[in-house]
This record gives sequence, C-alpha cells and structure tokens, in this order.
Amino acid sequence: MAMNTVPTPRLPAYNLLVLAGMSVLWTAFGCQLGESEVVRRSPDVGSGMGGSSGLDAMGVDSTARDTALVNGTRFDSADAMDDALVAGEGEADAGRKADVADSKGLAGPDLVDALGEAGGGSKVSMTCTEAGYQFCEGFEDGASLWTVTTGQWEVSAQGGGLQTDMVFGPTTAVGSIAYVATGAWQDMTVEAKVMVTSFNQASSTNRVVLYARYQDTTHFYAVALRGDGKLGLRRNGTAFGTLANVSVAENEWHVLKVRVSGAADNVVVEGSLDGTLLVAATDTSVSMTSDVGTVGLGVYGGMMAVFDDIKVSAP
Repeated sequence: MAMNTVPTPRLPAYNLLVLAGMSVLWTAFGCQLGESEVVRRSPDVGSGMGGSSGLDAMGVDSTARDTALVNGTRFDSADAMDDALVAGEGEADAGRKADVADSKGLAGPDLVDALGEAGGGSKVSMTCTEAGYQFCEGFEDGASLWTVTTGQWEVSAQGGGLQTDMVFGPTTAVGSIAYVATGAWQDMTVEAKVMVTSFNQASSTNRVVLYARYQDTTHFYAVALRGDGKLGLRRNGTAFGTLANVSVAENEWHVLKVRVSGAADNVVVEGSLDGTLLVAATDTSVSMTSDVGTVGLGVYGGMMAVFDDIKVSAP
C-alpha cells in the first residue's frame, strides 16, 4: 500500500533572516530586560533647612540624596516584582519629601505643613523591627532618607566576615550634620550607636553630636561627646547645662541618647551614654523656631566617627 507523506513546510528565505535578526537582538539586549535604576546624584550646593551656618556646621549647606540603587534584579514571580516596585515608589516618595524641605529651605511649622502636603508624616522609615519606635535606620539599604549640610557622608562596611555591618559617617574631618528632612516630632528620644574613629586632639571643639528637634544648623537640641573626655548638652550651637566626665576610646562602640520633652518655654533635655543618664538641663529661653524637629547626626572640629542603629521614639 502506498503511504502519503506530509511535506515539511519550508520557510521563505526572508523569514529565516527575520528570525536570525531577532536572535541577535535578544542576545544583545534581552539580559537587560527587567533591570531598574534610580539615578545617583552628586551633592548639590544649595540651601538646607534654614540656610545659615551655626557652631555645629560650617560653610555652605549642600544636599546628598537619591542614593538608593537597584541593578540587574531578576524576579522569580509577579509578587516579587510587585514588592520591588512598591519599594522603589517608597524611595522616590522619600526623595520628593526631602526635595520639598531642601528646595524651600523650610523648618519648624512650615516644614511640617509642607511634609503634610507632600504626603509626609512623623513616620519616615520602613516598619521598625522593635515595637515602640517611630523611626529606625540601620543603613543596610543605604541612606536615601538623609540630607547632608556640608562635605560628604557615605555608607560603608564595618567589620568583616559574618560580622560585617553597614555604617554611616563623614568621609573627611569637616563640621557637618546629616539629618532626616521628613521627620517631625515634639517630645522625642533619639539613640544611636557611635564609634569614634579619630579624636584628632583632646579639645572641647572636637565633638560627635546626636540631635533631637533639629530644625536647621542654628536651631536644635543635642548631646555631644567631646574630644576632651566630656559629655554635654547643646542648644542652638552653644553648650548649656552641666558636663559629665566619660571614658571613651577610639574604635569602640557606645550608645548615645538624647531626650527632649516639653513646650517651647519649658523644654527638658537629657543626655545619656551607654544607658546611663549623665546630663540634664531645662531650657526656658523660647529660642527655637518651633516645638517640633527631626533627628540628626553630626561631627565637628577634627573628630571622625561612624553611626549605626538610629532609633527615634515618641510618646
């Protein structure tokens, strides 16, 4: 019996050329599909949240943000891709809020109003892993929420092997503050792990500073760890209250804490080191521009330090 044979279709020559071209294009560009980048911007010289320089900050203010970067991510599922897109939108939103404060030079009530219009609030970070905190920062995902007044700061790896941790600090010894432009609290407690990498010299002008109710470079409360072995409080760029003797060596971690409570005419400021309350004072000067402010980190004089595990709690 004769068998019928179904002929194999033959593609015209031009179809083969089209397929070959598509293969080349996929090889050249296909690996880039699904990648997303957030542009990294160098610091722009401009005005900060107040514009004027104080004792704890020198020179012209500058800003450095949009440091988050996502490269070459492959997603195993649609849900994973959705999660990444949501995270990217959150970073962009944080950048917009920082732009609102920096571009308008806002502080105090004006800052709070502007943040409200930009969709901001007192909770400016991802969910804290510990209950009771309004803001937590470990710098594992960069420092996109932080704005720098002078010089440059960077996130770097500290330690090695399984002990590697990401920390945040200035790259050169210059008076500088890094603050979260989208924070706004009245009664607040700020704590941070601090490691002094260089005291430079035993001087009261060399300081590592932790800020609360920070509004601009001349309006804030702070606790300062000084190069002369003292712990003290600061208000609007000058020391106030009593001093305490402390023993701190280079390249060791300590926990600084500053607590601010009360209205403008009766503000109680307390400073602690490693869980011990050492200095306290009451401010009745009504010298602040507002009852609210944000969290900040600072170095002054020739001191160098790195920071980690920043936490803000508010009643």
